[in-house]
Amino acid sequence: MFHTLLPILVCLSALFCDRLLGEPRLHPLVMFGTIAEKLEAKFNKKGSKRPGMSLLAGILCLSIVVGTPGIVIWVVHRFLSEIPVFSILFEILILSLAIGWQSMKEHIGAILIPLHEDNLTMAREKLSMIVSRDVMDMGSKEITGSALESLFENGNDCLFASLFWYAVLGPTGVVIHRLVNTLDAMWGYRTDRFAYFGFAAAKLDDIMAWVPARLTGLCYILSGSICTGLRAWVNQRGKHKSPNAGLTIAAGAGALGITISGPTNYHGTVQDKIYLGIGEPPTIQEIPRAIRLVHNSIALWILTYTAILFALSWIT
Repeated sequence: MFHTLLPILVCLSALFCDRLLGEPRLHPLVMFGTIAEKLEAKFNKKGSKRPGMSLLAGILCLSIVVGTPGIVIWVVHRFLSEIPVFSILFEILILSLAIGWQSMKEHIGAILIPLHEDNLTMAREKLSMIVSRDVMDMGSKEITGSALESLFENGNDCLFASLFWYAVLGPTGVVIHRLVNTLDAMWGYRTDRFAYFGFAAAKLDDIMAWVPARLTGLCYILSGSICTGLRAWVNQRGKHKSPNAGLTIAAGAGALGITISGPTNYHGTVQDKIYLGIGEPPTIQEIPRAIRLVHNSIALWILTYTAILFALSWIT
């Protein structure tokens, strides 16, 4: 029984550590990002002027900065497996570092406070810390909608996907996914500089997020309004430029009965993104509702994972 529940214990412990401690000041991803930036600056000097070389350089850098930590984590975990207590603590450490749910809630909360005070300048400043779009001309509804988009998308990227890859490949899977997702955020832009260099990172991130994104969207729907959530999922899938982010955003917005996204300004260029979800535009009251939706989705995820582990233990 205890052996069966060990993965659940690790997940719950990691979630508790994230809730209690939040994001550490010296997060390993900061050092990882610095290394990735230096490699990109060294090997991607020509960008789209030499697409073939830029593509190969991107694949090489991706292999180095993801493969090396992945191998190290695998070796350390195998070594610690001889001492079960150390192995469990190591898994909790890795998973808690990968999960960024408490940090995301704090960022969303920092946006909500000035919105309540009608301080749009401060709300825009706080929003700019979690999105890459232009925020200077946004009103209250646009700020709220953008915050919810980030919340629903990152619910998959920095929470559910980490739990999924832990269940599939243990701490090695967690680290590989988190690093690939970070590289996609750094290199996955369709600009002259990154169109080829970041191609491999962006595609690998899409592949690794495909299953967890659909499970995340399903959890959102089952934790909210099932009818509108399913309608948004069915009617809007495949219409967003991201095969994963669009689905999770549509499912989350539909589950709350609201509509978000739409045309968005990125670096001075308006991208004609579709509206996602079903219902009225969001008000600031939707932000606490969205956080509760994700909390309920976490509980549903853990309960389902527990049921699967019990079922597998009976079969084997």
